[in-house]
Amino acid sequence: MVLGSENEPFGRVILEAMACGVPVIAARGGGVSEIIRHKQDGYLVDFENSEMMARAIVRVLKDSQLREGMIKSALQRTNSFSLNEHVVNMINVFENVIKNRA
Repeated sequence: MVLGSENEPFGRVILEAMACGVPVIAARGGGVSEIIRHKQDGYLVDFENSEMMARAIVRVLKDSQLREGMIKSALQRTNSFSLNEHVVNMINVFENVIKNRA
């Protein structure tokens, strides 16, 4: 999946692609850099740098070992964005706020 948006506040579509085993190439910006770990889960490229994006696309298409490694890593990465993980993180935030107020 290629996402060339200038700014994605969160990038839910990125997580959906990663969870489906689809390699992701996306422009840096907004929440994208918090989801994709460059060259581990996908590729991050500079916005409006079409040459950089094209090179990343070709690299992922041609290198099956790289592609499979990214897919495996991305599938694991999506677990940290699950609803259960979000709930645990929010509970920790609330508990820390309560503890620090006491």
